Amino acid sequence: MKPAISALCLMSLSAACDGSRATADECTRMLDRYTHMVAPVPRETIERGPDEEKAAREELVRQKRATDDYARSHAQCTAEVTKREYRCAMRAPNPESWQACID
Repeated sequence: MKPAISALCLMSLSAACDGSRATADECTRMLDRYTHMVAPVPRETIERGPDEEKAAREELVRQKRATDDYARSHAQCTAEVTKREYRCAMRAPNPESWQACID
């Protein structure tokens, strides 16, 4: 009996690590990360310092979250993106690498 329980636990753990879907919160973080990577912040805002740049990027994220495209992307993420793809995207250094993680 114990080997069967152990095998079942290992199978559950394996599925949770590799094939399970990203949560809604993870999808939000992942999409926000992408927005931060591609958000065009004006040079003069960047030159005002890191606090101004951060505030500008957060405003762009807020605006993006209010769009239909974001809602569709978020729904698609929770339906299709795996934990493995999520972890890859969160480590991606640039938009191209981020996209490659989920393609």
